[in-house]
Amino acid sequence: MTGSLGGWAWNGLRPASADDLGIPADLDATTALLTRNIARGLGDAVALRNAGGPALTYRQLDGLVNALALRLPWPRTSRIVLHLGHSVDFVLCFLAVLRAGLVAVPVPSTASLRDAADIIEDAEPTAVLSGQADHLQRVLGTEVAELVRVSRDGDIQTRLAALYDRPESRHRQGERHRTDDAYWLYTSGTSGPPKAARHRHQDIPAAASMWADHVVGLRPRERCLSFSPVTHSYGLATGCFLPLWSGCEIVITAVTHPGALWQAIRDSGVNRLFGVPRHFASLVEDAGLAGGGHQLTSAHSSGEQLPPQLQERFEAVLGIPLLDGMGSSELFSNPISSTVTERRAGSSGRPIPGVAARLVAEGQVIVGPGRGELEVASAANAIGYWNRPAATEATFRDGYCRTGDIYDRDSDGFLFHVGRSSSRFKVFGEFVDPTRLESAALTVIEVIDAVAFESQAEHGIHACAMAVVLEDGADADAVARAVRAACADTVGHFAVPRKLYVVAALPTTHSGKLRRAGAREHAEANGRSH
Repeated sequence: MTGSLGGWAWNGLRPASADDLGIPADLDATTALLTRNIARGLGDAVALRNAGGPALTYRQLDGLVNALALRLPWPRTSRIVLHLGHSVDFVLCFLAVLRAGLVAVPVPSTASLRDAADIIEDAEPTAVLSGQADHLQRVLGTEVAELVRVSRDGDIQTRLAALYDRPESRHRQGERHRTDDAYWLYTSGTSGPPKAARHRHQDIPAAASMWADHVVGLRPRERCLSFSPVTHSYGLATGCFLPLWSGCEIVITAVTHPGALWQAIRDSGVNRLFGVPRHFASLVEDAGLAGGGHQLTSAHSSGEQLPPQLQERFEAVLGIPLLDGMGSSELFSNPISSTVTERRAGSSGRPIPGVAARLVAEGQVIVGPGRGELEVASAANAIGYWNRPAATEATFRDGYCRTGDIYDRDSDGFLFHVGRSSSRFKVFGEFVDPTRLESAALTVIEVIDAVAFESQAEHGIHACAMAVVLEDGADADAVARAVRAACADTVGHFAVPRKLYVVAALPTTHSGKLRRAGAREHAEANGRSH
C-alpha cells in the first residue's frame, strides 16, 4: 500500500503525497489496519489484549469490527462521540465507526463529566457511546444526541450488547474516499480552550508508513504498550494505529502505579513503550520494581520536551534508548523524530522521510541554522478545525500547519525546542520564555518538575513566578535559593522568580502534558510560597 520514500531526504523540500505513499483513493482506513494484515498471513497473530486478559487475533478483531459496523444505524458521516476511556472497547468501537463511514470523536479518558459534556455540545454528534451514560446524562441535562449505554461487565459482546443486539441495518456501499473525515481529535488545551482537529482516512496509513516503517521500525508480532491513553493523539497513534499497521500486538492497561506498570510490561513481554516524559520519569524512579527483568528494546517520548538528564538516566538504568519526537493533535504522529542512529541530546530530532518542515521568523523562511516557528507539511496533517474558521485560517496555510512551537535548528538539521510562541511573556521589557526557566530549575537535583508563569509583584508590575515539585525530604528554602540562582545564571536576573511555590503536583492536560493555562491559579491555591 505504500510507495518508496527513497526520494525524500530528512529535510525534503516537499512532502510525500497520498499518491506517493500508494494510498488508494477509495481507502477505508480499517482495511489498512486489519484486512491488510490478514491478507499478509497475520490473521492468527494477536492484535489486541488487556494486560493479563484474553487476546484478540487480527481475524477475530476484524470480525468483531465488521459485525459492529453493520449494526450502527446512523447516516454516513455522522459524528459519534466515544466516551469509553482507555480500553479495548474504545479501540473496537473506534474502528467500527470508521468502517461504517462515520466520524469518531474521542473524549479523553481523564476528562471530567463536564469536559465530556463540553465536547459533546461542541461536536454536535448524532450519538454518544458512553461507559458512564447515566452520570453523563445528568450533566448534559437535555438530550443532545442518542446516548448508548456501554457496560463495564462481561465479555466484549456483553459490554457492547446495546449495539451488538441490534439488527444489521447497514451495508458497505456507496463511495468511500481517502479524504473523507475519519476522526476528530480535540486539542489538549495546553494553553487555551480545546479545538477539534479534523483528520481524514488517509492520515492513518500516511503517518503509519512514514513513522512506524521508516523511523521506529516496528516489526510484526512485536508487543507495544502506550502509557498515553488511546483517547488522545499520541496514544491513538502509538496504542492503536501504528501497531495495527505494523502487525504488532497492542497491550492495554489502565493501571498507573509503577509497580503494576512494571508487572504489565514484564508479564506481557512488552517490546516497545510510548508515552510523555512524565511517564518515563515515574517508570525509571521505580525501576527496581521491574523484578525479573524485561524484554524492552526501545521507548519513545513525545508530547513535550524530553529533558536530557531524564533521557540519560533512563538509558543508563534500563539499558534501552529513549527517543524523543514532536507531534500534536493537528500533526497526528511524530513528523519530527529521533532515531537510534540519528539523535542529539535535547533535540526532538529531524523531519522524518516524507515530511517537509520549515522554520519561519517575521514572515521569512529560515535557511540553514536559525530560530523560528516550526511549520510542517505532511499527508497526515489535519485539514482544519471544526467550526473554527479563524483558527483554521491562522493555523493551516499553504499546505503547512503552524505548530506554535519555536525551535532552533543546528547545522545538521536537528531541531531543539525553545518554547511556545504563545507562552512567552514580558518582564522588565524583556521577553521571557518559561521553558528556559523550567530547564534551569530542573538542574537543581531536588527538583522533580517545574512550571514558570507570569505573576504580579508590587504595584501590579509584571514578574516571573514558578511552581516546583520537590523530592521527599528536600529543604524547600534551600532549593528555592538554588533555583533562583540557576535562573539568574541561565536567563538573567530580570527573570528570577519573585515567588516560588512548592506544590505536590503540577496541573496536566488529559494527555499528561503540562497545562500552562491556569498554572498560576493552581500554584496559588495549592502551593506554599518560598
